[in-house]
Amino acid sequence: MSVKTISITFNGTTTSHTSDEHGRFNLNAIHAASGTGKAKQPSNWLRSKRAKDLIALNSVPHIRGAETIQGGTAQLQGTFAVEPVLYAYAEWINVRFHHAVITAFTALVNNNVKKAKENYINRCSCCP
Repeated sequence: MSVKTISITFNGTTTSHTSDEHGRFNLNAIHAASGTGKAKQPSNWLRSKRAKDLIALNSVPHIRGAETIQGGTAQLQGTFAVEPVLYAYAEWINVRFHHAVITAFTALVNNNVKKAKENYINRCSCCP
């Protein structure tokens, strides 16, 4: 799998996040960028049934949808998740991000790809 970089904007601040060689992104870095407190840290979200179910749906042989890595260098530690799981986590920690995803999805369902792209890019800045 190739390495990918995405940008996410929370509260007017855009940060870039690069995946590891398995296509997973560091949820701890997403959490830090969001500016939310401990209540929204990845470990709290991962305990929910919804997160567990989503991770299972996004897991493939040899690559879990999300995995917590401890030990090694600071860069290699944290909770890493595949892109769909990252977006679900970002929706959980930020209602504006959640709204942008829903608005973009609604536009796609209504065959308005242009509006979907505009909402997605302008509201959450999460396109590669």
